[in-house]
Amino acid sequence: MSPSELSDLFDLADFVVQRPARDPAAGPWTIQERAYPRAGALSERIRFALGYAILAPSIRNSQPWRFRLRCDDATERGALELRLDRARVPVVADPEGRAATISCGAALATLTLALSRLELPHAVTRLPDGAGDRLALVRFDPALPRPEPLAPEEQWMFQCVGKRRTMRGPMAARPLAERLTRRFRELARASGAELITLAPEDPRRAALVELIEEGEALQSADPRFVDELARWTLSPGAASEGRASGLRRAPGLRTFTVLREDGARAARGEELSDGSPVMAILTTEGDAPGDWLRAGAALVRVLLRGRVDHVWASFFGQPLERPELRARLGEVIRAAGSAARWPQVALRLGHGGEVPPSPRRDVAAVLEQDDEELV
Repeated sequence: MSPSELSDLFDLADFVVQRPARDPAAGPWTIQERAYPRAGALSERIRFALGYAILAPSIRNSQPWRFRLRCDDATERGALELRLDRARVPVVADPEGRAATISCGAALATLTLALSRLELPHAVTRLPDGAGDRLALVRFDPALPRPEPLAPEEQWMFQCVGKRRTMRGPMAARPLAERLTRRFRELARASGAELITLAPEDPRRAALVELIEEGEALQSADPRFVDELARWTLSPGAASEGRASGLRRAPGLRTFTVLREDGARAARGEELSDGSPVMAILTTEGDAPGDWLRAGAALVRVLLRGRVDHVWASFFGQPLERPELRARLGEVIRAAGSAARWPQVALRLGHGGEVPPSPRRDVAAVLEQDDEELV
């Protein structure tokens, strides 16, 4: 690929090579492709690929995924099932498990990206919506075709899996390049979703801010929600004490932090818009578990493509965690002439400083290996 073609894909001036953060939570994030056991047993190679899947984004950093592996190392055949772990769903904020299923979709997409990069023959089947908490099946068989080599853009995205973070601090004021936001929309569409990006003058942006603030007020007044959020919020030093899930405590935990003369506090009002170079809403045509999985795949591809250009993201859960506000957000989308679609994720994107990694459960904590015979 020529330098000019690369510059069309990547903002090379913004891309920097980063050293792993010195942080107790950094362990899983320092995964290196060179450690891949290429000559190892199939089960060992699958476990290595899962080391990338567990770095996917999730609601409250709850990591609500569970994998069940059946594998015959002698014949190089195996089956890996992805399940929603209901015990890790924040039920007040996410009673249907919608956001948790989106999280699982992000983990599945990250896994398949890793499997392709590692050249492991595989086939992915999303299970029917009536399959309960069983979401997808990944089949391994030497008779399957070897994955095609990743395109240059996908290779960079794979290299950025360990560099993805959620930015809850201030973002730089400079806008994102239009070619980059256009690429975000293309990647979402290719995954079966639609990313609506909101320019500063777009009236939907002000409506989104209003719904964020209304949702924050309603949730802050709900004792059940406050208690649940506290359970998913880490105390200082929790990562070094072995706590492997939950959100780091910060003034802008539910929005993002702004720095003012009187100190750091959560963004509010116009600050929500001013501190978000790009605001966006990820939508799907339907609203069933299959749609949520597609939303997760679209989300993680947008986030990884952003990291290639040193772009961070953070999320606004408030207008999606109250059914009445989510319905109103759908009306806002339609009122501006967009087709009827279901809002799944609200987020902001922009440049900024370094972000520490979130704690992560290791592969052993999310994987169940079953000796049941393959058929």
